[in-house]
Amino acid sequence: MTRRITVAAAVAALMLACAPSIACEMGHEETAQSHADPATMQPLLRTVAVHTMAAEIKVFQFQPKAIEVPVGTTITWTNNDAIGHSVTSGTPEAPDGKFDTGFFKKGESASVTFDQPGEYTFFCARHKNMRGTVKVVPGS
Repeated sequence: MTRRITVAAAVAALMLACAPSIACEMGHEETAQSHADPATMQPLLRTVAVHTMAAEIKVFQFQPKAIEVPVGTTITWTNNDAIGHSVTSGTPEAPDGKFDTGFFKKGESASVTFDQPGEYTFFCARHKNMRGTVKVVPGS
């Protein structure tokens, strides 16, 4: 899992690049059928589910505090407080290094993509009482 500030832009660019008349594979591999009649390309087309979720930091709290999402979801936290916050994995007593957005200011956002099932605890590195959890479940 890594910090992804421009995930929405990347997804939008990918969607534009993968117009219905073009064979769009995950690896964008060129095939002999790539420029064939769209009716013959149907086996090459894939639907990729993109999951996103918006969350907030407001009044020194993660909102929501507990989140459940399917694998592959990108959660974007927006800071609505006048001071910088982070979304850091683990607990203040035992940060686990799985993700750390670094500090971001009022009006800024930071995102984390959750690619593996499991339960992830997180906190603000500046305000140790700010804590939350993300439960990542196998999904669609």
